[in-house]
Amino acid sequence: MASSDVTILRADWVAPMSDPVIANGAIAITSGIISDLGPAEGVVARFPLAHRQDLGSAVLMPGLVNAHVHLELSDLTPGERPASFVDWLLSVMSKGPPPTPEGEARVAAATRAGVAQCLRFGVTTVGDISRFPGVTRQALAESPLRAVSFGEVTAMGSRRNLLEQRLSAAMTPSPAPGRVISAVSPHAPYSIEPVGYERCLSAAVAAGVPIATHLAETVEESEFITRHSGPFRRLWNTIGGWDSDIPRQHERTTPEALMKRIGFLSYKRAILVHANYLADDISQGKASVVYCPRTHAYFGHKPHDWQRMLADGINVAVGTDSAASSPDLNLVDDLRLMHRQAPSVSPETLWRMATVNAAKALGMQGRVGELSIGAAADVIAFAVRGRDPLREVLDAGYSPTHVWIAGTRTDERSHRRCTP
Repeated sequence: MASSDVTILRADWVAPMSDPVIANGAIAITSGIISDLGPAEGVVARFPLAHRQDLGSAVLMPGLVNAHVHLELSDLTPGERPASFVDWLLSVMSKGPPPTPEGEARVAAATRAGVAQCLRFGVTTVGDISRFPGVTRQALAESPLRAVSFGEVTAMGSRRNLLEQRLSAAMTPSPAPGRVISAVSPHAPYSIEPVGYERCLSAAVAAGVPIATHLAETVEESEFITRHSGPFRRLWNTIGGWDSDIPRQHERTTPEALMKRIGFLSYKRAILVHANYLADDISQGKASVVYCPRTHAYFGHKPHDWQRMLADGINVAVGTDSAASSPDLNLVDDLRLMHRQAPSVSPETLWRMATVNAAKALGMQGRVGELSIGAAADVIAFAVRGRDPLREVLDAGYSPTHVWIAGTRTDERSHRRCTP
């Protein structure tokens, strides 16, 4: 490898996330991959002919990984706090695009808008859930982002006969299979029956891809799956499609107990989105949890147990959720909210939840979410002044000054790649 084929990024601080922060650090990039990193003097000495860019008073860190987002809803806004989660859900459903060419054009435009936000805020990889995976995957393929694209599957009541059709759409390869990975998301216990969960899980395991579900988002999920009553029954009464064949679980069954019985918790690439109201211990399983702080606050949920989960060895990542329940897709602002709510938690722990942990949840550990030799050169830079850069970025309102994906500077306004 000729050192003239290498680009070196230097900054006062390099935060690999997989290792301690490096003062006066540098990253060497070759063909979109990190080929070296460490103290700048050593990296420069090993590649004397490399192209160099000095960021000065800045911290370099891995591109952020938003473990849970709905890019296709980026044209919506949260509005006032709803009377209930079901009221909000009905409102979002009423505003959602229809399955028509016009609706698909709207989905594509909203997805592109969401991609632009991600790039502006330093997110280079997403776990995106979509009801229109064919449309959103095309938009993602045309962008620089990396993604695990979860096709959403709902199949309950009169809609259960759509299971195979929706699962097939979810698992259809993307136009950019190396960068946009097709995966599946059985939506939630109130919208897909256990047999549908089992079918989706089987498909994910066979393909070796992640699977994500919204679980224990509200306390009323248990009431619905055991008694067929409460707000989610009202949801079904409103949208129609209820029938007597929808299975009812044993009286004491929790949503997480249902997932355990299905085998969902035993799969290392399973993701539980939200997990706001878990009654059972899931630490013996392999599933990751994704916490969405600003969406959590929007609905006024009880404090999330993410700190206890981390202490119990559960892999907890952070996501923004959608623009229908969060002001924007600025993942750093979700970390900032956590920082204010739990100031005793180290900034390193919070940043790892949006990098290393999120990459692990999406099955991309070692490839993204960290600065390490052999990882993708997805890098972001924040200008800083002090000697505690990770805390400083959380305490201030900084946005990234630079974003690179595969070692190439990215212009979020046009989705074009720019030279350093």
